[in-house]
Amino acid sequence: MDKRQKRLFWKCMSAVKLHGIEQARLMELTSAPNSPDLQKSFEILLKRIKRTFGKFEYAAFQEEGKKTAMKHLHLIFFSETDVPFRGVRDWE
Repeated sequence: MDKRQKRLFWKCMSAVKLHGIEQARLMELTSAPNSPDLQKSFEILLKRIKRTFGKFEYAAFQEEGKKTAMKHLHLIFFSETDVPFRGVRDWE
């Protein structure tokens, strides 16, 4: 593991210890071909989640698919309330 991966690992482990594994949720966001910048879209999504559901703690890392070159964002997150991600595309 490189330095960045180790830092992310320990950030995740600290969050699990603080909140408990039962509250941990995993999510993967994948960009579509010709989609806008994934990082910018993720920042907008975070603002909407925080505004709607309150406190939202997360750790994330981004990778690019080797075959398709599509970007993926992997998250582990903790929220005081359940965040219903179905229908996220309809948020305005």
